[in-house]
Amino acid sequence: MNCLIALLFIVIFLLILHYFDNRCESFVVSSRRLVKIYVPNEQILNTKKIIESYKDEFDKRNVDIEYIDSTPFKAELYGYDGELKKTITSIEDISEFITEIDNMPMGSFERKDREDRKQLLEKCGLPDIPETSHCFNDSTHHTCCMLGSQAREYADNSGNPIGKASINALGRKPEEGELTPWCTCTGSKVCSYYKNRFNDGTNIKFIGNTNTINEDDGINRLNITRHKTPGIE
Repeated sequence: MNCLIALLFIVIFLLILHYFDNRCESFVVSSRRLVKIYVPNEQILNTKKIIESYKDEFDKRNVDIEYIDSTPFKAELYGYDGELKKTITSIEDISEFITEIDNMPMGSFERKDREDRKQLLEKCGLPDIPETSHCFNDSTHHTCCMLGSQAREYADNSGNPIGKASINALGRKPEEGELTPWCTCTGSKVCSYYKNRFNDGTNIKFIGNTNTINEDDGINRLNITRHKTPGIE
């Protein structure tokens, strides 16, 4: 009897372990998730059109799409650990993959990061577009820098063309004396350098989710590696 009870506990434990392993993507073997879509060749074009409408959402969740000529239709979601997470049999259910990812513990963390980053972009006055995809999203671009005209011109002419980038993000020609926001490299203290070199109003608005505008402090608080940037001495 004791052996049967012990065996029962072991089986239950293995089932629980399997469940959490499936949900938590615990053994990461890839930096990307994968959706495999099995679809007859004659339906691939229409299927791709539908998937294209979800492209931004899949990109945000680090999902690659793979098409496989097969019938009948089915689609499979694989996590960072390479394990199958969910299967659907109708293209109309493709949004369930997004829900599934967001409900995973790691997906929940990623969703919070996206929400935090969106708030930082809005606070800085930057749009969420491909050109700003690195802002507050990599290992160094965490300073919201308000660039003056001299700083913009110097940056563009010294191998760091963020002056043009900031104007493009603004979507119009800045008025005389107007500052344009951009996310600059905290690790090389770009904004501090421009601020000290030019008397054009260039200043640091904020640095990531910190309460400091000192880039040395920001480097320490955000654990950023110091590095070089063209034109910054």
